[in-house]
Amino acid sequence: MTQALRVIDTGLRSADWNIAMTATLVERRARGEIDDTLRLHRYRPSVLIGHGQTADLVADLGYCRSNGI
Repeated sequence: MTQALRVIDTGLRSADWNIAMTATLVERRARGEIDDTLRLHRYRPSVLIGHGQTADLVADLGYCRSNGI
């Protein structure tokens, strides 16, 4: 028996949109509301900083400011 695999392309979106979409897909999959999903996506230039990280230690903030990131 084969299981369905959904393939979606959400294109170029902001980092916060992509993170929210990923969280939503994971939650809906865990509840059995959607099939396994392969999602193709791209981010606008961004820096993703983890909860335990400090922005100025993991990113060049001057570069980010100068380049609209």
